[in-house]
Amino acid sequence: MPISNQDWLKLANAVFSAKPVPTEALLVHGWGDLHDRTIELVGRYYQQFKPKLIALNGAPEYEVGAPGIEYWREALINNYQVPAAVVKATAPAPHTLAEAEGFVTLAVAAGVKTATVISVPAHAIRAFLTNLGVVQNHALDLKLIPSTYTDINWTEPLIIRGLVGVHADEETTRLGRLVSECGRIMEYRSEFEAGNKNYVIA
Repeated sequence: MPISNQDWLKLANAVFSAKPVPTEALLVHGWGDLHDRTIELVGRYYQQFKPKLIALNGAPEYEVGAPGIEYWREALINNYQVPAAVVKATAPAPHTLAEAEGFVTLAVAAGVKTATVISVPAHAIRAFLTNLGVVQNHALDLKLIPSTYTDINWTEPLIIRGLVGVHADEETTRLGRLVSECGRIMEYRSEFEAGNKNYVIA
């Protein structure tokens, strides 16, 4: 049955209204855009709940010319007193699925059963569904909760340069990016259901 606009609204509202709850791990999709806002959210989560794992993409840049793993790691350790041993990096991951596979591998190795998936608002839905798809695909006992922040200007123009530069630049607004992310979810799910192993998404 095709997904309806009401289904999308229900899903988006669930992601954007999710309340912070204690989980054992944070799985962080760190785009170059709004990186300091996302780092702040991750830092506040750590200070409040003390998860034993914060999983980051090990890429040196999250967009061309934008901060990557070292910037994020140092900011969390120095600004939010996160112990270095808590911050773990995946192998450099060029896209969301590779991030999710790496995050889930780290979570399983750490023996965690609950994790919060964090990303910027425009990417939060696809990031969550991709991590959930990986968990379901591997039949893992890992409960996921989405989280992001909502107090941003959705009409602000921006240029998305793609994770580590593998995609063409995209000139849009934050709302436009959210809409295009919903399109990607449908496209990727269709590929996954057709048996394409390069796509996994709930």
